Amino acid sequence: GLWKTYSRLDGLAHDQVYAIHETKDGVLWLGTSGGGVSRWDGRRFVNYTSADGLASDWIGDKALCEDAHGAVWIGTTKGVSRWEPSAGQGGRFTTFTTNDGLADNVIHAICQDQAATLWFGTAGGLSHWDGKRFTTYTMAHGLPHDEVFDVLPARDGSLWVAAAGGAARLP
Repeated sequence: GLWKTYSRLDGLAHDQVYAIHETKDGVLWLGTSGGGVSRWDGRRFVNYTSADGLASDWIGDKALCEDAHGAVWIGTTKGVSRWEPSAGQGGRFTTFTTNDGLADNVIHAICQDQAATLWFGTAGGLSHWDGKRFTTYTMAHGLPHDEVFDVLPARDGSLWVAAAGGAARLP
């Protein structure tokens, strides 16, 4: 009885929530299965879908991340969208796909390492964004499989990857 449950009746975009991320300013982003993303400011939900510029309404399990500049990256089944906040509650989406150098449009996970580099685990390899372009790593570069499910920047500065064929570490 101590839990407060939120659903569509409360304004949530969809009842199946696959990812949650809290930004530095305390705003929660909730990625859903088919409903887009919901932004919770502590009082109400604001929902964003492909009609608002989001790449897809299907969000990956670990595919929400805030970068060092305050932009929120949202991994979908059709690429990754970057929400760039503007004055007030507004903002806009910019979407990146394989046409921009991303390994695959299906995004499973997003994280940022200690050097503020963003990493994207995709269905077709691991990509990183240096602020200007993507670089992609696959089995040809030593990954155990091209399907990357999770990425973890470890405290020792290394990067761990969870893939369909095992785990890999970049020292």
